[in-house]
Amino acid sequence: MDKKLLILKRIKARELHKKGWSNRRISCLMSSSTKSISKWLKIDEDEIEVDQRGWKKGIQRSFVQS
Repeated sequence: MDKKLLILKRIKARELHKKGWSNRRISCLMSSSTKSISKWLKIDEDEIEVDQRGWKKGIQRSFVQS
């Protein structure tokens, strides 16, 4: 998912929650899981535009074969 789209979804989820929408109803509208919606509502206003998904740059993955 694009970073801008994720930020817009987080903002919209907060707006709908303030209007009284349930997490399940918001998740159906946004095609996201209820866990994602509850996480988005718990994060601070300052962190709403921070994208912490994926691996940090410069850190290599290590694959272990068994």
